Amino acid sequence: MPFILPALEQGFLDIIKNPPKSAKASAQRIAKAYADYARPATGAGAPAAFTGAEISAMANAMAGSFQEKGAPPLASNGIVSGVQAFWLAPPVVFGPSPTVLWAGAPVLLGCLASLANPKISENAAAKRLARCFDTATKLVFVQPPGPVPPVPIA
Repeated sequence: MPFILPALEQGFLDIIKNPPKSAKASAQRIAKAYADYARPATGAGAPAAFTGAEISAMANAMAGSFQEKGAPPLASNGIVSGVQAFWLAPPVVFGPSPTVLWAGAPVLLGCLASLANPKISENAAAKRLARCFDTATKLVFVQPPGPVPPVPIA
């Protein structure tokens, strides 16, 4: 089953249209939207075993970077740290296979930098942001049993 991209798009659109009052609330809402999107993830032939701690790990990693107003690079780095924390702190497990690597940081940073155009519509911004996360998420890798290289999640 593929990731639920419409859930991520809608989550981002809701945040854009109704901005949370605090950095912590923003981080929580982003993390929740991302978790809804990632729910059907599979790796090495097994579904992800989410514990719920992924949302907190992601939100905590992002919240501090959202404190500085007008600091997009800081916020982008926090978002990248948040996605990494979601998958790796502690690692999400797929059957007997743990998440071992997320190679999407440069992709996500570059994509977030491309969103600096303030003249796009709210819907277009939410779609672009969701696509940035989706592209970067497809670079999460798990280690299947045996002496084989890591494989990407789906």
